[in-house]
Amino acid sequence: YMMNPKVSIIVPIYNVERYLDRCIQSLVNQTLHDIEIILVDDESPDNCPVMCDVYEARDSRIKVVHKKNGGLGMACNSGLKVAKGEYVAFCDSDDWVEANYCAKLFQLITNENADIAIIEASYENEQGQIIFQKPTTQETTFQGRKALSLLLEDTVIQSHTWGKLYKSSLVKDLSFPENLKCFEDYSTLFKIFDQAEKVVRSNDKLYHYIQRDNSLSHDLSPETAYYFYIAIMDVFRFWQGTRKVEN
Repeated sequence: YMMNPKVSIIVPIYNVERYLDRCIQSLVNQTLHDIEIILVDDESPDNCPVMCDVYEARDSRIKVVHKKNGGLGMACNSGLKVAKGEYVAFCDSDDWVEANYCAKLFQLITNENADIAIIEASYENEQGQIIFQKPTTQETTFQGRKALSLLLEDTVIQSHTWGKLYKSSLVKDLSFPENLKCFEDYSTLFKIFDQAEKVVRSNDKLYHYIQRDNSLSHDLSPETAYYFYIAIMDVFRFWQGTRKVEN
């Protein structure tokens, strides 16, 4: 078994039996072979825990973490605890990636000696039809603060953890909030980007983001709005703190 793979991919898993095969297959078949795939089973009530174990038995690069249900933030934290890679990526268990996803991110981050690499996503419905085209810019390199302000605007750089590769030193000591049922990545990303001196991005659409009708972030309930408010306030406080340091 590899001691320190180039890339650790963390996949939080909960109630995604229908999509899990496609997701894991897309990771197992990466052209960059030197990776580890960390499947974090968040006490999924369906067949996912068994599926994870079957995959682990088949491929030595797969590690499974079974944990008590605690939500997405806690699942990400559990994955980070065992990740051994030089770089870390996240993939949602109902999404999937192109075969050169890891290779492209790895190439970007190492060629540019960057802290974070970003690639684009294709936004699709469950039938695979494209439902949203994001405005793209040329392949670019941003110095730290510029990337942080673009993240705040949420256009060129979007505030989700997937579609990005991070130097592991940026995320190793990080903790995703465990009190949020959604938007847990929103506040955390700012803390990651704040440490980055150089961020590089590519327009290649190598991540397939599937918008499910019943996903948490599309359910505009009062509860969802409340979590979004908490995440936004977290970012605001953080931003205030970084501003004070600069002035």
